[in-house]
This record gives sequence, structure tokens and C-alpha cells, in this order.
Amino acid sequence: MTRSTHAPPLVDLRAIEFRYPKFLLGPLTLQIDPGSAVALVGPNGAGKTTLLGILSGHRVVSAGTAWILGRKRDRVDPSIREQVAIVPTRLLGLRWMTVREHFDFLSHFHSRWDMAQALAMAEALDLTLDHRLRELSRGQSLKVSLCAALGQGARLLLFDEPTAGLDPLARHEALRQIHAHMQGHPDVAVVLATHILEDLDEIPFTHLLVLKDGKALNPVGDGGMITTGADIRKTAKRMLLGKAGQ
Repeated sequence: MTRSTHAPPLVDLRAIEFRYPKFLLGPLTLQIDPGSAVALVGPNGAGKTTLLGILSGHRVVSAGTAWILGRKRDRVDPSIREQVAIVPTRLLGLRWMTVREHFDFLSHFHSRWDMAQALAMAEALDLTLDHRLRELSRGQSLKVSLCAALGQGARLLLFDEPTAGLDPLARHEALRQIHAHMQGHPDVAVVLATHILEDLDEIPFTHLLVLKDGKALNPVGDGGMITTGADIRKTAKRMLLGKAGQ
């Protein structure tokens, strides 16, 4: 995957924090460039979904500064959602619609919508377009969300546990489709959050960010992310077990 070498970062977080009454994410500093593929790894409750909420414009940081797509984000900004797509853990849509109608509905809200891309993903994942959203299983709902994210034509793709609930074959196919989309769109950046370490074998991630209890683990103590190598899954497992980075 070719990376853009002169383009400004899509994401530039500078010592950001996000506070809940009993939880603190950060401080966290990182940059995500066009063409990057970031594996966001950590146990449930580590802060992965909160970080994705910040990147998608749904949450505002409590401290520090967040620059996303070249703009400082100090308030909830719906305009960011034109260029940022997120695959949530639960399908968002009108449950009486069919899958095909859902895609058509979304096309009216995204000027960069690529129906061919969404339908190609649906075919690859063996989705029936005439099923209504209320009839879908969790695994099928996740497939619809994946199709919608890739069809949106966003510059920043955020995946929140995209393979949870999928059987092994569908899991492999979903990750293969994400990888294929990355190869066809080299200036798009991807952040994929997962607690399933086997997911890391399916995509050639450029960076690894491991969160635990709201903190970024790093064996060298320099920033939040590390550049990945061939043993990304072993590196993530070692860090989570406390053998690197505290």
C-alpha cells in the first residue's frame, strides 16, 4: 500500500484527554497520515470506542487539542461525518427498510457515496439485499455496516470491533474486503479497533496502538503508536500482558 508522503496528517492529537466520572482516556498524542492502517488493540473497557468517538466527531476532548482532517475539533461537528465513516458495534438505520433501501437512503446524505462499492461488498459477504434490517442477525447487521462504511467514500475509516459476531469465514472475508478497499484507495486511512488478536494477521497494518485502562502502552515510551513489523500479533500480546510498556 502506497502512502502519501507530503500530505498533512488526517489526524493530529496533541496530549488529548477524555474524562468520564470513573475513567480517563489519555493523555494521548499521535498522528495518522493518509495511507496509514492503525490496529487499535485492547481489552473491553480500555478506551477504544471512546477514541473512535473522538476521531469521528461524536465526542469532544476534555483536554489537549484534536485536529482532524485539517480542522481543530473543539465541539461536536456533524460536517466531519462526510469524510469520516465509522462501523459501530450496532447497526444504525431504520429497521423497516430493506438492506437495498438502507443503502439508497444513505446515498442521499453522502456526496461521495459509491453504490457499486457497497453492493460489491454485500455480494462478497453474501448479504441478501431484500432482507429488512429488523430481520438481520448480529453478524448480518455488522456486514451491512461494513458495506455502508466502504460505500461512503470517506477519507478516514473507523472500525469498532468489525468482526465481533462473525463466523470465521465471514470474518476473513470482511477483513479481506477492508484490505482490498485500502489497496484501491491508497490515500484513505484506516483505524481498526479489536480485541481479537487474530484480526491483526489479515491486514498489513502500518501502526499499532495498544490501550489498557485508558493509557497507551509503548515499549519505547515515545508517543502512542509504534510502527508495526511482521510479528504484530505477538507484539500486541506481549504489551497487553505487561511484558512491554507500562
